[in-house]
Amino acid sequence: MKEESNYPKSPFIKLFDEKKSFNYKIIKEGTYPPAEQLCYTQNPKHPIPHGYIVETQHTKKHIVECSIEYVEVKPLFRIRFGTNFSREVYSLETSTDAACKYYQLLSIEKERKIRPLEINSRIRPFNELNYFTKRRKMLSLSQHILDIVEAEKENKFHPTDQIELNQIKFKTCNGLYEINFGQLDKMKERKKIEAVVKSLDKGHISREAYRSLARIEPNIPREGAVSDARQRINSEMKKVISLTLVNLSQPTVFDPITEEPDITNNIIITNMLESIGKEGQRRVTDILNYIVPSYIKQGILIPEVSTLHIQISGDGRNVGRKVKHVMIVMTLLNNLSGLQKLENYYTLVLYLGAETYESLKNVLVPLISDLCNLKKNGFNQIGGNHWPVELYFSSDWKFLAICLGIKAANAQYFCPWCDCRKDEINIKSKTINKSMDNIKKNYNQTNGHVKEPLFHMIPLKNWVCDELHVFLRITDRLWELMLSDLQRETRDEEIWKIKILSEMQRLKISFYFWREKTNNNLSYTSLMGPDKLKILKEFDLSAVFQSKTRAEQIRALWNQFYKLYLLMQNKTTTKKIFCHESQAWLDAFLAPSTGHPNKNNFVRGMYRTQDVTPYIHVLVNHVGEFLEIHQEFGLAAFSCSAVEKKNHMQVCLYFQNTLKDGGHENSQKSAILEMLEHENQQLYFALNETPNFFEAPKKFRLE
Repeated sequence: MKEESNYPKSPFIKLFDEKKSFNYKIIKEGTYPPAEQLCYTQNPKHPIPHGYIVETQHTKKHIVECSIEYVEVKPLFRIRFGTNFSREVYSLETSTDAACKYYQLLSIEKERKIRPLEINSRIRPFNELNYFTKRRKMLSLSQHILDIVEAEKENKFHPTDQIELNQIKFKTCNGLYEINFGQLDKMKERKKIEAVVKSLDKGHISREAYRSLARIEPNIPREGAVSDARQRINSEMKKVISLTLVNLSQPTVFDPITEEPDITNNIIITNMLESIGKEGQRRVTDILNYIVPSYIKQGILIPEVSTLHIQISGDGRNVGRKVKHVMIVMTLLNNLSGLQKLENYYTLVLYLGAETYESLKNVLVPLISDLCNLKKNGFNQIGGNHWPVELYFSSDWKFLAICLGIKAANAQYFCPWCDCRKDEINIKSKTINKSMDNIKKNYNQTNGHVKEPLFHMIPLKNWVCDELHVFLRITDRLWELMLSDLQRETRDEEIWKIKILSEMQRLKISFYFWREKTNNNLSYTSLMGPDKLKILKEFDLSAVFQSKTRAEQIRALWNQFYKLYLLMQNKTTTKKIFCHESQAWLDAFLAPSTGHPNKNNFVRGMYRTQDVTPYIHVLVNHVGEFLEIHQEFGLAAFSCSAVEKKNHMQVCLYFQNTLKDGGHENSQKSAILEMLEHENQQLYFALNETPNFFEAPKKFRLE
């Protein structure tokens, strides 16, 4: 036969003689294996390529695709045919053998149309077939069903309904089979697996638990795919937000923690003691480069207009009586609506050890350097945008005092913002009269300051008091003073304890009294903020006091403080209004007794100057100033409630889901590093808009 072709310019080849002709289309040339593996045709002898694909047609309606590929050093001759080439025959012998099988199958199908009952009686049972034949049969049946659906859907549905057959499930004598139509949407599948990783992180579900679920529900991604996705996310995120793990030179013995432990779980305490001396860090500039584009997209930041208002916060969590879990975070005050959400606080430093000036100074060296650079030069975003930067700091009193290098709250000069002596704590006219520049240069000559401030690049007016701790600590003092009043009024302790427990039960607050074993002092349940707020508003003092007058006095004082709390949270509150109300409240707090003690006109006063706490001093003298200075954000924007919650969750939940520095010797990693990887994953999910759920199909059953 003669050949007519212009290959490789044209993939079409024609073979012909006087009686017939054949047309071929070369899809793929293929390659030749190494000489020791290369096979040849018998007669004439030609080398057989690997990956060779050609398309041809016989009769007017039969188009086939013929291919050759080497399988275990032997060429496999395959012929694919039917709609979308969904059917196939193959042979490991010769191409002629494959062609014979193809024509034999065509003949069988032709005879089946004529004698279906006779042919069906010759069909072998499904469980006796090999894998390829089973696959072929399932694909053939599925294609037949697809053809029927395509032909009938126009008769059952409107064209705009866009009915598509996506999947078919079969049940046979030896198992379940699922046939999916069309090409796999790799991007959708990737999103689905990432959504699973996000859900596992959110619910803190272990690999073993998920692996067990995957055995029960075959439609969810396999655990191996989920693990690979998590490793890929961690690898991608480390390229943009690097994680640094440092072994600190910590003392082997820590001073015992005298405060109430926040975490008492023995397992967590043991695990954390084993990790003391390890510190993890993320660079503030890396995080900014990653989150700023998202803030621009949301309209929170406007290039060449906005200033980055970066707040630094810190918190130490008491784990048992021996160790602290210390965390430094940042957030952007520009995102006012998201400041109460944990995901908008980004961990910069995380370590297990002492909450001391020396420890913080050691771990904060890179962060302090970055903040100094941001303060001086602003933030140069990757891509060209330049952002001016304003820095802020907010935390509880203890952490703020450590970072500011000032003595504790019970010192002679206790206030971070003014020169107030302990005997002047009841004065109502103090103002912010310190400056950060002066403290940095002359800290050893500044009253109350003993060390150089760590965050010296942040102006003192931007070291904002935390309204949450102002509320909590003053509420604690009011409660302590109320108990003292009860003890003075009723000597029998059991009487007023029963009344308080009854009132707590009415308010649905879990509350208990007990005696300490070491010193026999009376202790009681440490309540959370919402419970303290409920007590401040709704506790019936007349139900526990015998003296109606004293109950009314204390209730009036509590109501005044609750009003101050609302004013403190209100962004529109002016300095003048708040100072007037807070000074009036302090006057009521220090109200002296009136009348003669031995006469009926005697009314006992409220409390003494010694009962005024540093937080009360801040409430009366400085909160009004902060409300005026930071009116753009409001004092509530500097609340550390989200920081407190984030730190607690990291200890209780995240740490329990790490390998605790264990695992296989080739994959061991620090628990601190795992926790920071978790934070990187949350950033990835947020900025890539990983969905929380996918639309579930509506299910029907035809019986």
